[in-house]
Amino acid sequence: MLVNADIYVKDVPGQLVAALDPMSVLNANIIGVVHSREQVISGRIAVNLTFDIDPERIEKLKEIWKEKDVIVVRIDSAVDLRNIVFMIIGDINAVI
Repeated sequence: MLVNADIYVKDVPGQLVAALDPMSVLNANIIGVVHSREQVISGRIAVNLTFDIDPERIEKLKEIWKEKDVIVVRIDSAVDLRNIVFMIIGDINAVI
């Protein structure tokens, strides 16, 4: 399941890695990380994550993040968009 999450980690060295580490333990595949240094709120930094994970493991990930003092603002499924190119050969009017 493709997931997108907004989390807040403490503005302390190593906190981003600490938030990402459980994802590897739960066999999640990280697709994107946006670490917004400009968005510091109460000593925490906003991080947007996109990752692929077994849906049954999301609750466990949220539990681990809570233990690590990571604040989960939003977590939901992401839409997987793909470009598809078609090449039509022949007389289109014959089909219509």
